[in-house]
Amino acid sequence: MPFLTHVRVLFLLLLTSLSFHALADPVSGLTCGIYKEPRSQIRVLNHELLQQSFATETTLHHYRLEGSKLKRVTLEELVDSTMEVSADGKTITDQMFKFNYVLKEEQPCLANLPQPKTEVGKTCWNNLRACKKNDV
Repeated sequence: MPFLTHVRVLFLLLLTSLSFHALADPVSGLTCGIYKEPRSQIRVLNHELLQQSFATETTLHHYRLEGSKLKRVTLEELVDSTMEVSADGKTITDQMFKFNYVLKEEQPCLANLPQPKTEVGKTCWNNLRACKKNDV
């Protein structure tokens, strides 16, 4: 495996290695907690990470809010998608699958990770999609 692939894998592992709790982070506009709809749920972990769970699988996403758009990238496969967020941040809508996730349970946010210091890490941190395209 090439060196840069190792660096990318280590970076993605760093993103998933959360261990400290913190207060809700107002930067995200989303309340940390569990958003549900009848067939699945989204758990907002902090202002960077969320988990989407279905009956048979759970995926971890890095996300950013851009106005009312929730831009997310699946960390396992680096697949990106966009969802809509209500003005109050209490509803997330997946228009592709017609799912409306409503905040049902607020929870404390996990601590956000520090930004990486390497050039590869900074590239991926700032734009995971570019990281995928360049196969950093």
